[in-house]
Amino acid sequence: MSPRKKANESEQAAELEGGTATTNAATTASSRAGSFDILELNDLERGITPEDSEDVKWNYLSGALHTRKILTGVVSGIEPQENGNIFCAIDFEGIRVLIPGNEMFMDSWPEGTSPPIRYQIRLNRILGATIDFMLAGVDFVNRAAVGSRRAALMQRQARYYATERVKVGSRVACRVIGVGNNRITVEAIGVDVEIPASNLSWQWFSDVSDLYATGDLVVAKVMEIGKDEETGGYSAVLSVKAASENPDLPSLKKLVPGSNYYGVVTGVRDRVIFIRLQTGANAKTMTYRTREIPAKLDTVSFLVRSVDLEAGMAFGLVTRIIKKTFQIEVSAMQGSNNRNLQHCREVIRACLNTVEERGDTYVAIHKDEDTECVIIVSMIRTQPILSVIVADKILFAEGNEQDMYRTANELNSESVTGWHTIVLTNHSSIYMYRQCLWITEALSADYLTEILCDCITEYKFGRSQLTPPIN
Repeated sequence: MSPRKKANESEQAAELEGGTATTNAATTASSRAGSFDILELNDLERGITPEDSEDVKWNYLSGALHTRKILTGVVSGIEPQENGNIFCAIDFEGIRVLIPGNEMFMDSWPEGTSPPIRYQIRLNRILGATIDFMLAGVDFVNRAAVGSRRAALMQRQARYYATERVKVGSRVACRVIGVGNNRITVEAIGVDVEIPASNLSWQWFSDVSDLYATGDLVVAKVMEIGKDEETGGYSAVLSVKAASENPDLPSLKKLVPGSNYYGVVTGVRDRVIFIRLQTGANAKTMTYRTREIPAKLDTVSFLVRSVDLEAGMAFGLVTRIIKKTFQIEVSAMQGSNNRNLQHCREVIRACLNTVEERGDTYVAIHKDEDTECVIIVSMIRTQPILSVIVADKILFAEGNEQDMYRTANELNSESVTGWHTIVLTNHSSIYMYRQCLWITEALSADYLTEILCDCITEYKFGRSQLTPPIN
């Protein structure tokens, strides 16, 4: 072996090194060299190269197994098995290493059972990601290797979190291992963290996938660190936005209160309209002088009333809808609307174990180890939109049926997405989350199932920030 291949374990293992702060989602380690305020994983030293012979590669793997080295590879395949299990195929310098699905994350599902849908989604999203793993077995004769990502995560946590080398206020280079549901999942030196859209960028955007993709690198600031005393595992709260200065400040300072500016609606949640102004600044409002509430991706005229430099946004009102994207898309869909509706009904019935149907509104109950909630899926007849609502289960209780359907109809008529709280006729409050998607022939059971799981996850996350649900 060459001298490089004989490097000691500390050189071959991933190390924390200095780097230069960057706002780009993907960057190289060389471009970060020269600063010492960012913790990053150096995965460039892998001990072998794709050009090495097969014997050299497998000899190296045998040694890595016995010395418990952390290796780095790319998730190149997700392979379901006949028994329901899932394996991840990892490309390590041209060598195929298999990792069982239940060894990919710190949390998992019972041994010998098929992975729940939420784990299937997480595994599918990790395709193409760069990950660390440790070998669990190597068959030199048959050229086969099995690994564990969980073991590598545990070693990273012990090395960097337990020793406080990673602490609150640190900036860390993270690998993006999943994108979806308007958030990204990253690995921050041994800890998997979900970062919501609100903590991703100073610039508001309509779709997180426009900015990030699995396999990217991002720099994030550690806001909180937690430890599970029962398992010994660590968790963290990260913010990509907090790791850099607000680049919009120069644009915000140029805004003149009392003036109108052109912008695009990036989202509407709880009647709050979020707008990205063409000048390069964020704005939000609950006020609009239009016949109906502006929708996502509409281009609007925004009257600036005030500018808050500390919050990094402008406040005012929407005075006019310049271009309504929704109407253009609806007119293109109307020709095949009936066929799409029938297809959508079949997909909904295939995904839900419905406990009640009323017209094109379908009701189901979801229950797992964390929560029990009601799912309401409605087809909006006046628009080619499918509405998904996840709410406290009490909404389905006897005596609340009218409130349940009234709420669905009201939200459908306003096309408002996001988090909501409604008051029942008995004056108690119900918490819910709503998301919409287009009704098209391309809608599949797999995609709808993913949306349902995303909505349940979002509901559970929001519910955890509030008081306990009503039972």
